[in-house]
Amino acid sequence: CIVYGNKSCGCLEINPFLNMFRAGLLLSMQIMAKSWDDVEESAQALLDSVNGSSCIIRRGYKQATTAWFVMQLYYFSSDKEVNKKRASYPDDFYPYDKVLENWDTNNLGEVDKFTYLLCDMHLQNLSKSKEDRNIDNMELIFIFALPYEVISWINIRELKGLKNPKTFSHPLMNTPLAKMFLDIKEPLKKPKELPFSDELIAKLKEKCPDKEIEKQESISTLKNKTTPLKALAPKTGRYRATLPNTHPQANQLEGDPHSYARFKKDDTFTYEGLEDYDLSEIIWSYLGN
Repeated sequence: CIVYGNKSCGCLEINPFLNMFRAGLLLSMQIMAKSWDDVEESAQALLDSVNGSSCIIRRGYKQATTAWFVMQLYYFSSDKEVNKKRASYPDDFYPYDKVLENWDTNNLGEVDKFTYLLCDMHLQNLSKSKEDRNIDNMELIFIFALPYEVISWINIRELKGLKNPKTFSHPLMNTPLAKMFLDIKEPLKKPKELPFSDELIAKLKEKCPDKEIEKQESISTLKNKTTPLKALAPKTGRYRATLPNTHPQANQLEGDPHSYARFKKDDTFTYEGLEDYDLSEIIWSYLGN
């Protein structure tokens, strides 16, 4: 999803897009499975997207703090850098920013302290509506029970030769599910067959024989075609961006978290994170205060 979708940016009629909450979860699953080659490839694809040279999660999503945390953990540990001037980076990143500043600490007591804080944050974040995350009930139960971002941090520390506590004080790190992932020593084996994957990849290769050239042309053409209206918000509250039902991007925009925004009365509507859509057709609808 992440890698081949990202490689297809610019050469399909509608650019591929993956919800950033889901992208962060997928990257975490690769880290927990210790599939480090796959982690490197996926993390680079996500970095290209938020830095503006590709599209799979566009510029990111400010509210997807857990996904940003997992991505930044890997980038910090591998000397890669997010261009925060281009990316839709969180404005309030506490407590993740504190953990990132100390991700490679040798103080095991501090590791356990941050682990406890992150586990509490994990439960707090999941109290948000599932609609904002675009996930179903069973997936919500699974990620509620598994502090995947915390185990990702522990695994990245281990990858870099850092010591971790043998036990953790937070109950969420002591469940059978968490311990199962913490006990993984070698990379998990990949499934031998994925339904429809070969056919899908063959289609993408057929459609995108020279993706780098077509990507530049596609993005350039899109920007020339889409000029947003400088409309003002009639009242303070939450708004949603929509496209006409007959528009080819209508369904894609409907599932995009960037389609929700808050504006004050007489603010000019902005289109952050929506750059790949037909901006001239977007309508902002008032949802309430």
